[in-house]
Amino acid sequence: DIQYNFLTGSITNSFQNKDLLFYFELNGNEFVGPLPNVYFPQIRFFLGFLNYFTGSIPESLSNSINIIYLSFTNNFLNSSIPMWVTQSTTLQFIEFTSNMISGSIPNSFTNQSSIAEFFFDYNWL
Repeated sequence: DIQYNFLTGSITNSFQNKDLLFYFELNGNEFVGPLPNVYFPQIRFFLGFLNYFTGSIPESLSNSINIIYLSFTNNFLNSSIPMWVTQSTTLQFIEFTSNMISGSIPNSFTNQSSIAEFFFDYNWL
């Protein structure tokens, strides 16, 4: 947990392959640039709201088979909703409010039984 520490710069791949990382919270800093392609096999909570992240949600997170909560609200993510997000059997809470995500919400998303809440308001959907 490194939230609200006024940290700046980009997140590097130095966090790559943290096999035992369970909870990763980057909220309320001033991180910029794309989210790195990381592999966290045990991650359950990955939160990075209130930063300046750009680009897309990394496909590498699709390999995080235990992920429950994914939140990147209030950033500048500018891709479409990745298919792996709509096909995950563990994701329960997804928050991407106030980004620049475009496209449409995939039909497969409505059939996803594990998802309890999802927020995509204030995007370009």
